[in-house]
Amino acid sequence: GVARMFGFPVPKVPKEWSKGAQESVNILKKKSSVEEYGSVQKVVDSDSKKSESLRGKSLRVFKDFMKEHDPGLKASKEGDFAGLRRIGNPSEGTALWTTLTDINAINTAIEKRKLQREEEDNSTSESSAAPSPVPSDNENEPIKIEGFLKNASTATSPIANLQPGQNVATAGKVHIIIDKGSGFNPITKRFHKLDVPDVYCVIKYGTSKWQTHYAKDDEAPVWSVERVCKYVPNQEIIIDVYDKNRKGSDDYYGQACSTICKILNAEGFLELEVNKEISSNRWSPGIFISVKCQKLG
Repeated sequence: GVARMFGFPVPKVPKEWSKGAQESVNILKKKSSVEEYGSVQKVVDSDSKKSESLRGKSLRVFKDFMKEHDPGLKASKEGDFAGLRRIGNPSEGTALWTTLTDINAINTAIEKRKLQREEEDNSTSESSAAPSPVPSDNENEPIKIEGFLKNASTATSPIANLQPGQNVATAGKVHIIIDKGSGFNPITKRFHKLDVPDVYCVIKYGTSKWQTHYAKDDEAPVWSVERVCKYVPNQEIIIDVYDKNRKGSDDYYGQACSTICKILNAEGFLELEVNKEISSNRWSPGIFISVKCQKLG
């Protein structure tokens, strides 16, 4: 910088090149290409020749399901996957096995599982200090966690305040369901064409944000989209409601708001009225979103 001030022709590296070089250096600093995946890296570090499964529990459940429901396997013959169909999951680049056949039901199930995975990832990051499960040679033996809650008496985590019978995984959390909507009327557009709404919701609760699928051509949409979040009694839940358009920007109905505490006090079910906002371009009176809540743990 100083040399360039006095007119010396010092070459300058573009920011994009510099950024790319730094990223390459960071990649080379890693122990291996799987360093970000702790469980896999642990197996690599162990230098063990033994093949180990990282999805033992899921695989056992799948095997039990096949033995119980596949007619071929019951007769000790080749099975037909118990009627399961293999489909692709474009959001994660993986394959899924399902008994569902309706494409809308499949998309709903994929979206639900995606939200569950995001919540699992958030839960994992929040409890990253907890020790890892110890594998067992007996596949029927429950997984044990050594030293878990060893210093619970001095911890500040909600886990430290667990009562007898409470679930560690759900302590201090709330189950939120964006259930259904009502009051969405069709409108007549150009050339007297009737436009039946394709409604979806975008939900914000604290630092969590997610959305429902859109219900195509439905005046009374049903989503039943579930989410498990950290329980904060006075935390506001904000629901923005939209109409999906094939072309151009989606139409905006408005916003519905409440707190988890209010919903729980209403026996866990509340119909929230959608209020008109400045940017609303399809709002009409009498639109409601039904929300269900249940405190866990």
